[in-house]
Amino acid sequence: MGRRIDDGLIRGWGLSQVDADVIDRVQHVTLLSAIRNIYSMVKRDSEAEIIPYCMEHKIGFVPFSPKSLQQAEQIIPIFLLILYQVLS
Repeated sequence: MGRRIDDGLIRGWGLSQVDADVIDRVQHVTLLSAIRNIYSMVKRDSEAEIIPYCMEHKIGFVPFSPKSLQQAEQIIPIFLLILYQVLS
């Protein structure tokens, strides 16, 4: 990928569904442009290591949520109801 970037064939590249250790190893070979990991109201594991690592190393973070989105749609009304009761 580094050669393709150097040759001007691509501007950047990224990985999907990786942990901070993998990102760190890859960064030492060729700089990453983006990481795409699952992230939603239900699945927030990326907040612990991935997002801080991306921010520190200026790597874009692209969240995606295939199935978790359906779960979030069920949780949001309950969360809003609880929030309303707390604020009332």
